Amino acid sequence: MKSPKFLKKSLAVTVATLCLPMMSLGFVSQSAKAEGVSADLTIASMYLWRGLNVSGFQPVMQSNVQYDHSSGMYVGTWFSNEGALSSSYEIDLFAGYGGSTGDISYGAGLFGYYYPEAVSGPKNSDIYEAVLNAGYKDYSLTAKINIEPNKFDDYKYFSLDGPAGPVSLHLGTTIQGDSDKNYTDVAVTYNFTDSLSWTVSYAFGDGIAEDSPAEDPLVVVSYSVPLK
Repeated sequence: MKSPKFLKKSLAVTVATLCLPMMSLGFVSQSAKAEGVSADLTIASMYLWRGLNVSGFQPVMQSNVQYDHSSGMYVGTWFSNEGALSSSYEIDLFAGYGGSTGDISYGAGLFGYYYPEAVSGPKNSDIYEAVLNAGYKDYSLTAKINIEPNKFDDYKYFSLDGPAGPVSLHLGTTIQGDSDKNYTDVAVTYNFTDSLSWTVSYAFGDGIAEDSPAEDPLVVVSYSVPLK
């Protein structure tokens, strides 16, 4: 699941990933960005999402297209397959606002995650979240809240991201109505270049089943390039 660019800066957790996929997570004020359309393409060794391996160790391709307005408003879409051998894919739509005052950043948005090929049927698999952000310099705190609590439990996801020397750190926690499903994920990312990154992610807690692949650290290599 994609986060918009105003939520991203230094932590490349690719899924997812991230992506992480991956994507980088951090905080960038939209008001400081030039108005216009931007796009990127990412190839990652797996789809890592909130500490979980979505693609079953299969490589994924992901792409983002986003329009930023000088006012701080943004709108965009993000695509990912769910593994090189899978016909399933995900399409995200998002819109919101990001701004800053001095070293303080803030933002809010709405996001929809769509799975047209889901076995359970598109209407039963789509997810909608409200996202709130607050940041100080290169550090950001994010809250992602399921706005349809009748689907996928009444979950909330909180994350803290920021740099620590040559690496970027991520700490996230998933909180659900059933405490047995709660878990925490941590990640460390090193950027070899502006395009190539390496992430180690680990998830733990009651929500991680015993003998699950998620019990072992996950290593993700991703390569991302801008599309002009």
